[in-house]
Amino acid sequence: MALGRTIKNILVAVDLSKYSQTVVQQARVLAKKINAPLTFVYAFKDTEMFESPFGVRKAEVIKYYDQLIRQKYALDESIPVVVKFGKPYKQIIAAAKNLKFPLIVAGHRGQSTWTQFFMGSAAEQLGLESPYPVWIHRGESLIVPEKILIPCDLSERSHHAVHQVQPFLRAFKAKSELYHVVPQPLPILDFQSYVQFSEKIKRSEAQKRKAFKKKHPQLKIVDSEGGVVEQIQKRLENFDLLAISPKTSLKAKPFFGSVTSKLLRSGDKPILIAP
Repeated sequence: MALGRTIKNILVAVDLSKYSQTVVQQARVLAKKINAPLTFVYAFKDTEMFESPFGVRKAEVIKYYDQLIRQKYALDESIPVVVKFGKPYKQIIAAAKNLKFPLIVAGHRGQSTWTQFFMGSAAEQLGLESPYPVWIHRGESLIVPEKILIPCDLSERSHHAVHQVQPFLRAFKAKSELYHVVPQPLPILDFQSYVQFSEKIKRSEAQKRKAFKKKHPQLKIVDSEGGVVEQIQKRLENFDLLAISPKTSLKAKPFFGSVTSKLLRSGDKPILIAP
């Protein structure tokens, strides 16, 4: 998906769980604000029952779940429902490929065969693999974001995140803040070496900050020091949405290390993953 492209469609991943009702309501809020149509997708993780000659025919299952999903989420016939078979995150991406400039909306927990997806690990896979932006909803509140927090490490990934978040800032008329946390070096026995290493980190960060501000002079950057995850979580308390970019381009190796994973697995604020 091209940088800064306006969202034209919203794909909602559902699993028929109680929490998916909240996810659907949030998707409707976004659809109304962005003025984008909704498409629903449901997937079976276990496909063995359909591969057996004695198994249920897929066509029958698709028809049954199409009707069930429409009934549960009060969908009329004009709203597309896609029923697929296979690993949920792969099937979500496959469904999104058929939509023009989609935003994928999913939840972080569930009570069905998709439980692992909604709990975290498969949601991380979706964030890693999706070439489209993903809104992972967390908590019970429905929001139209007014304040978006963008963690910033002053790298190319940060430039990428800034560009990718722009359509959402315009659509929501939201404000954003770039939050830069300078990590503290690990304590070592030699205090003098510790001080020297700390100063080296600060000089390096200052140089990166200067280069970043040269490209984005209009953006406000708030600096902090300490544990990266802890500082971001604390700062996020004053914002509606966390926006992160795990990779610098669709061809780049995704950056999904401990910081990003911990941010995904904790807290109750929605996360926008910008590919």
